[in-house]
Amino acid sequence: MRTVVAVIVSVSASCILVRDVQSLECPGDLNGNGSVSVDELVSVINSTMDGCPLPGPRFVDNRDGTVTDNKTGLMWEQKVPGGGCLHCANDWFLWDEAAGEWLSRVNGLAACRTSPECAQAQPQRGLAGYNDWRLPSIAEWQTIIDTCPPLDDRGSPDTDCLENIFHDDAALNHDFYFTNALHDTEPDAAWIALFSWGTVALQRGSRHGDSPCHARAVRTIH
Repeated sequence: MRTVVAVIVSVSASCILVRDVQSLECPGDLNGNGSVSVDELVSVINSTMDGCPLPGPRFVDNRDGTVTDNKTGLMWEQKVPGGGCLHCANDWFLWDEAAGEWLSRVNGLAACRTSPECAQAQPQRGLAGYNDWRLPSIAEWQTIIDTCPPLDDRGSPDTDCLENIFHDDAALNHDFYFTNALHDTEPDAAWIALFSWGTVALQRGSRHGDSPCHARAVRTIH
């Protein structure tokens, strides 16, 4: 049985504020961990550029299982329908599985993990040739959630607007997608993106319990 504690996330040019959890005293500290990462700086800078025209389309299908967001400089994993495969949209994980074994496979590391000779003989090659894929931060997920227009009075996003570019039908409509953020004081809880609500929530039991979620990988274009 899943236990989800929903919280409302509001976006401004300076920060994302997670209400009912902790008011952020440090502008730009989007995940509330007391420091500002490069990803958070990029998100804050991008938020000040809303309304500025891009030189080309925002989302580009790279035709290699990835999508590039030209506004944020992020590359996202595309999913495929079904379950039981590395990039299948319907697969569920506990957080430790997603951040560990699954990401290792996305990064092309799992096959040579137990064999140093294999790793030396075969260069590590992950999705689209990259091996720096990771779970998205709260701020990175918010850039996708905020892309679609509101679907109803609650402000829930119409995620069908992303279907054509991500090519995975209703995969973005799944409510539960892991972020890279764990709760500071609850060792078995992680923050997740809730697309149908247009917000994030705390998912208890998601590391070692009975509350699995979906996972989608992202990387920063260098």
